[in-house]
Amino acid sequence: MTISAVAGSRSSTFSGILLVIAGVSLGAINGAVFKALTPLLPEVLITFGRYLIYLTIMLPIALSRSGSAVFWPARPWLQILRGLIQCVGTLAFVYAAAGMPVADAIAILYVYPFVVTCLAPVMLKERVPTIAWIGVAGGFLGVVIIMQPDFDRVDGFALWALLCGVCVAFQLIISRILAPVSGVITTSTFGALTGTAFLGLSVPFFLQTIPLEAIILLLVLGAVTAINQSLLLAAFARAQASTLAPFGYFEIVAAVVVGYLWFGDSPSKVVWTGILTIIVSGVLVARTHATARSLICRRRGRPV
Repeated sequence: MTISAVAGSRSSTFSGILLVIAGVSLGAINGAVFKALTPLLPEVLITFGRYLIYLTIMLPIALSRSGSAVFWPARPWLQILRGLIQCVGTLAFVYAAAGMPVADAIAILYVYPFVVTCLAPVMLKERVPTIAWIGVAGGFLGVVIIMQPDFDRVDGFALWALLCGVCVAFQLIISRILAPVSGVITTSTFGALTGTAFLGLSVPFFLQTIPLEAIILLLVLGAVTAINQSLLLAAFARAQASTLAPFGYFEIVAAVVVGYLWFGDSPSKVVWTGILTIIVSGVLVARTHATARSLICRRRGRPV
């Protein structure tokens, strides 16, 4: 590899890292918008509005790239299942954000890399190194620290955030299965279409006058979602997922900042302990998978 090629590769990786940080930071802003909307609208309407606006933005892009195939993607039933799981996860996060700090909810949401690791041997037939299981145990410990469960009272909002993380994990597993047969834009758009249709069935039961403030926040939510997804897609086109994965945890840090500036929320020392445990464990899991993947590629003579 020439010096210019190495420099170009490093530049591409660095730009990918910056794009991931920007993308997940916008994800933290979305979490704050969800929380700001909960006093104004029912959770179902908030989630429906987010999907509808996102679909309105993404559908023309998907049609220009894939044509009408976006309405009939490969493995449609699996696509629908992914869309429904994503929809349930989004709704769960809205319920969580209604009653707890955004940073806490997003930190618990980040249980998903550990759930993916647990599911990978069964659903993806992937071997998980022993050290990764140590990271998984540490990640779940971090989530428990933040949730601070006791036997007298169960924090329902934290459970909603946990459900969201589990849904994200299943969504990612299905996305990996679909990756060889369906483009990212098509899968993302069809997921938005599924969510909009599914939630649309319940909208008549929650109809109400929508205040101007809520309309503005919904427009921001949909637009930020589209930009967030575009940045992440661009990032993963520039660098390996294993390289970028640890930087996804910047979303938790961004959520702390956004939550403090918008709502005056400040994590306690106990929550900070849980957050740091999750981040360290998550980076360990990500790097372990990257090393294992690299060894497999080298043995098979494939590029890393």
